[in-house]
Amino acid sequence: IPEKIRGATRTMNNLFNNLKRLGIPVAYHHFVNRTTPTIPYLVYYSEGSEKTLADNKIHWKVVDMVVELYNTKKDLKLEEKLENILDEMKLIYDKTETYISDEDIYMISYDFKLENRRKK
Repeated sequence: IPEKIRGATRTMNNLFNNLKRLGIPVAYHHFVNRTTPTIPYLVYYSEGSEKTLADNKIHWKVVDMVVELYNTKKDLKLEEKLENILDEMKLIYDKTETYISDEDIYMISYDFKLENRRKK
């Protein structure tokens, strides 16, 4: 996990473990050796973070996350399963859909924030 988001490790590990429940390949940012697995698959990554500081310590961290679902067809059941997982985690997300014509695949993107309060 990149250094800039190391503070959210427990929350990101929780996200990863929940995404694996879908039974499809999941990777942080990209798959090893840039090999793409059989579709459908998920990629998740951080787009940055914000911190709340007090007494020269980080007390609250918010990580901007993206989960991308790739598939060759529109699969409403799989999308619903993913959305149920995000709902169970009490994540508020924005959803966008893109068709990548030169690869003939759909990318469904979910953007949300992971919050991580530091222990005192």
